[in-house]
Amino acid sequence: MRKTNKLNTSKDWRKKITPEEIKSIREGLKDLEEGRIHSHETAQKLYKKYL
Repeated sequence: MRKTNKLNTSKDWRKKITPEEIKSIREGLKDLEEGRIHSHETAQKLYKKYL
């Protein structure tokens, strides 16, 4: 049985994102690693008045 490489499929969204989107993703991952995050509950409380 042959193992397929899913990274080279036409459905690979990583080939379609912009450099700005890649930068934003990397910044978000760095924030996560450094503990600069908020819980879903905190975000709900903060934005409840806007929804």
